[in-house]
Amino acid sequence: MLKKSIRSALMHHESVKGCHILLRETSAIAYIVSSQSLVFEPLLSCLEEVLPESISISFAQISNLPLTESGEVNESALESIPIIDDHLAQQVEEQLKSKPEIKEVAVLVEDNQKNVSYLHLSDLLSDWQPNDLESEEDLLTRDLPGKPDISSSSKPLAISDGGVLQFAGYTLPDLLPKAAQKGTEKNIVYLLPDGTEQIQSYADLLTEAERIFSGLKKQGLKPQDKIIFQLEKNHDIIPAFWGCILGGFIPMIMEVPSTYEVSNRAF
Repeated sequence: MLKKSIRSALMHHESVKGCHILLRETSAIAYIVSSQSLVFEPLLSCLEEVLPESISISFAQISNLPLTESGEVNESALESIPIIDDHLAQQVEEQLKSKPEIKEVAVLVEDNQKNVSYLHLSDLLSDWQPNDLESEEDLLTRDLPGKPDISSSSKPLAISDGGVLQFAGYTLPDLLPKAAQKGTEKNIVYLLPDGTEQIQSYADLLTEAERIFSGLKKQGLKPQDKIIFQLEKNHDIIPAFWGCILGGFIPMIMEVPSTYEVSNRAF
């Protein structure tokens, strides 16, 4: 009940987009999702009527709430996030004071805000001039997909640098075994020529692809070898494709020609 009251009070603050509370016997941690840097003093004022004096609270700003596969908040992931607050600062200060070589020390907690850099076209193109672009009237009247909305602003176009792209750690050969291991209820549905459906799980697809990979390997094929195969049915093409991917072979899918006697687009 107390967790819900704390969360409800914090969610009323305009800067809070998401929130989850971890409650202990004498303390609580509020994990806050916000698109802007938070100032925690106003958040404390939101809790004056719901937070007992016996409970101390710390705040941690995060970009999003981690979820489990079932869609619930992953509290284990939240607990792994280090909380840097005044209580931790006091502990660090006491540890440093215990060192005989340190006479005086003070530990302060400050926000470390990351400034996002912006690049204008003039930064990228040395000879760029504003008049190189179409006039504002031309841009507004032309019916272009994805055209910028400049009706309310005359600022020059800019590029926002999102920083270094983090590699997810998965390659194409990793995806099928990972999907099969999850045991998801989702399956592959093949539509047959007669209109019926053939259902295949990712685990069954992996098993079939591994058999195809084993057969190709026995033929002496090596990674990066190109394999041309002509198959009519999708439930034959997909396992063959993944069999090539698992072995590092390069699949080359070609249409089955109606005849091999005369020249045609598939032969």
